[in-house]
Amino acid sequence: MQVAAPLSNQQPDKNWQNSYNSHSRLSGSGTPTLLNNAEATGAGAEGIITYGGSGSGDEKALPVEPDDRYKKVDFDSVQNLSGVGSQPIPNYRFCRQGTPCWPAGSPQPPDVITYPFTYNSKFDAELMQSVASSQGNYVEMAGGGGGTSADITIDASNFNQITSPLSSVFMVRLTGAPGLTQIVSSGSPDDCGLKGTILVINGNVRTANSGGRCFDGVISIQDPNNLGNLEYRNIGNFTLNGFTNIEGTATIAGTVDPHILDDIINHPGFHELKLWSWRECYDTQASTGCAP
Repeated sequence: MQVAAPLSNQQPDKNWQNSYNSHSRLSGSGTPTLLNNAEATGAGAEGIITYGGSGSGDEKALPVEPDDRYKKVDFDSVQNLSGVGSQPIPNYRFCRQGTPCWPAGSPQPPDVITYPFTYNSKFDAELMQSVASSQGNYVEMAGGGGGTSADITIDASNFNQITSPLSSVFMVRLTGAPGLTQIVSSGSPDDCGLKGTILVINGNVRTANSGGRCFDGVISIQDPNNLGNLEYRNIGNFTLNGFTNIEGTATIAGTVDPHILDDIINHPGFHELKLWSWRECYDTQASTGCAP
């Protein structure tokens, strides 16, 4: 399952609606609340969203209420809720083009909402490895233990913060069995001790449930072996000021404050490079310029 969570809108008046996705996620009507706020954090999943915890059991149950998150800011593959009478508004299901609910080559269906960005976007792992290595923040392991104990913990003792902290990169690559990476970052949500990008290849990620509870930046999991069972768990009172980019499943029990951070999106590993035009230059001396 490809998970897009959390998603916030960088064009509040459009609310996910852009050149990638033709539908706005909210109806735009009703009393202005968090759920009618275009900047509210939401989730999109090609699988099924399951709500858990205190007070969340009625999200998919009768009655459909204005403050329910489901089908308002959170969307999954379910087309219609059963046994609820009137359906939520807007009643979109979440999928991408080239799947049964949205055949390849056809316009976006009226009941489908999709990724407001290129599907399967992810960091350039090789470039990120080079950046992390140059900062002393690269770890490669043969494989993890497969249990609930962390195989590696990322904290202030091993995550070197460079002069522009949000440009700091820590990367963990597991070459064998998947392992567990735990993130421990001290500070308050307004002043996190660790900042930057954390990229884990072939492993699970868990945030600390005690101690440090805050991170500014991006946390990403890549599944190059197509295991399909990697997981990100944001638990306890941990606050992520940023966003996640995950190939796997996500559990968010803490807080995610969605931001697109300039120092991160301007990072080389976040961009695709495309050939715009071809030029050849054989001589760059000032006296002759480029000449054959």
